[in-house]
Parts: sequence; C-alpha cells; structure tokens
Amino acid sequence: MNEKGEEVLAKEVLKDWNNDFSKSANAKDAWHLMFSIKESATPKNLEILKKSVQRVMDNNFLGYKYVMVLHTHQNNPHAHIVLNKRNILTKKKIHFNKKEDIKEFWDDVRNNFSMTLNNKGLRYHNHSILEKDLKKECQRIKRNLYLDEYETKNDLNEILLNSIKRENIKIEKKKSRIDFFYEENKILKDE
Repeated sequence: MNEKGEEVLAKEVLKDWNNDFSKSANAKDAWHLMFSIKESATPKNLEILKKSVQRVMDNNFLGYKYVMVLHTHQNNPHAHIVLNKRNILTKKKIHFNKKEDIKEFWDDVRNNFSMTLNNKGLRYHNHSILEKDLKKECQRIKRNLYLDEYETKNDLNEILLNSIKRENIKIEKKKSRIDFFYEENKILKDE
C-alpha cells in the first residue's frame, strides 16, 4: 500500500521512484522503517496498526512517498515501511545535520506512534530519551554508594537541571520544525 492508501505492485513503485534515486551506490535514498505492536493479530488490531502507521507517516513524512506491508507471520503484528527520502514537491532529500537531531526526530516519531495507538484504544508508552538518560544517571549514582547523602542529592539535582535544559532545547527545536512545516505548507497552498 502506498502513501495514498492504494495497493501497488513492487515493480510499479520501483518504476515510479526510479527518477528520485541517485545513480551512486552509496546514495541512501530510502529508509526501511518498522512499526510493531505486542497484540494478537486480530482484524481489529491489524486495522489499528495500519491506521496508526498511516497517521504517523502523514504527521512526520507528509510530502514523501512510501510503501507499507503488514506482516502477521510472527508473534507481534508489524508494518514494514520503505520511505523515499526525496520530497515530492521540493525534490530535497531528508537530511539531519547532527546525530542528536536524528535521535530527537525518531523519538518524536515513536511518541507519535504510541500516542496514536493510545487514541485507538491500545496502551503504549515510548520511553523518552530524558527518561532513559535519567535512569542511566540514577544507576550510575547507585553504583557510587560511597558518596554521602548530600553529594548524591547534589548529583541528582544537577542531573535534573541538565535534563530540563536539554528538554527546553528540544522544545525550541520542535517549535522551529513546526514553524518550518507551517511555512512550507503555506507556500504549497499558495501555489
């Protein structure tokens, strides 16, 4: 199924995407993504998975071609996505300047997926980078039990303050991305 919800054959997709792809062997013109749920493969759950993945793709990759295949042959139903990284209108390829930006972007995608599943009746939670970092730091402090209680509290306060600063930076970056997409959308509407 493509980004329009149409059933397509692989040869049709390859023919359509051929002009978007570079002739270079290392071009990395597409991404392979996978979304899964820890649920039984009932028709209702498969429909929730399909609709949730479509919503996530629309929210995060509007203007990009993709194909999706649902699989139920393993314990967890899942959807494979092959995403054409070249924008349909601008012809620009998805690009990140820093690894941190990539991590934040995929964390946002995972959050979007879990929220979409939750809105459709399934219960999921994506553990954010902040939660994971805080857990690691708490484990590090526990390993250093030789510290007295006062130093441990200071360490925890410093960790929390640093985490809050990082989250504020992420929020500003997200606002900037939203503004960019808003402007891009406005330009597209005017055309």
